[in-house]
Amino acid sequence: MRRCWMLFLVLLFGLATLTGCTVRDDDDTTEDDDDATGDDDDSGDDDDAGDDDDGTNDPPVFLDSFDFRLVQLENQVTGQYDLIQGQMDIFVSNTVFLAELTTSTGQEWTWQGPLVLNESRFEVTWQMELPGVPEFWITIEGNFLAGADRVASQNCLTGLGNDNETLNQGDIGIGFAWYGCQVDAPAAAIDRTGSYSVGVTTHGDNCAGAWTTTGWQETWQFDGRLLVVSRGGFTGYGIVSDDGQVFRYSMLEQGSPGRTLKVIGDFTAPTGKEEAIATGYCSDNTSGLPGGVLDLDYP
Repeated sequence: MRRCWMLFLVLLFGLATLTGCTVRDDDDTTEDDDDATGDDDDSGDDDDAGDDDDGTNDPPVFLDSFDFRLVQLENQVTGQYDLIQGQMDIFVSNTVFLAELTTSTGQEWTWQGPLVLNESRFEVTWQMELPGVPEFWITIEGNFLAGADRVASQNCLTGLGNDNETLNQGDIGIGFAWYGCQVDAPAAAIDRTGSYSVGVTTHGDNCAGAWTTTGWQETWQFDGRLLVVSRGGFTGYGIVSDDGQVFRYSMLEQGSPGRTLKVIGDFTAPTGKEEAIATGYCSDNTSGLPGGVLDLDYP
């Protein structure tokens, strides 16, 4: 009788053990289901499509309308330098800069590319055409002009454009300076309107002596926020930073053969230092050197 009782206990214990294993398997299966569900929860790809949350994939939105000027710096196709003016609508996102330009003659171009928002700089590539030059690809690198205070302008941009050798399958030799300001932009902090007696130091002139001189007189005026500089019978266009200290302009001196002087300056340069550096361009220059290199001293 005792042996039967012991056998009964052994069988009962074994049954409990088997039953416990089965339950644990079900628990493990349940955990698998929980983990699988966690995959659904962690398809945080949907939540972390935070790309949308941080604006990475947001389309550009309208910033403002700008007046613009394009001043030719190079044209190896026809030798003709042109001034192109008009209005453009600017659209921006955290990563994209887009400009829809309409010239005074009715041409329309759309330029788009990446924007580095915290540095207020951009690079755009698209197509355009010029008189005697079939449609070609152009790339423009630019920025919203920072002042001497290192603060980027809220109102004006500048850039330099050159034909894109890769997309054009070769260098066609087109270049220009680009300036633009919001149509309703407020005046700069310092009004630079007036006449300036500019001292000139010429370090090189490969454009038939066009800039070999010791000085000249400039008159500065503003068309809205766009800078208009007059010298002799020439007119230049550019911009001044919001603090009124930093300036950029290019003066188209001759259409055909083309000749332009591009100026980059800062009124806060230390006393005794040049306030501006000028680079000359001309279609007759075959030296392989810059058309002109000048230091300009403003009073």
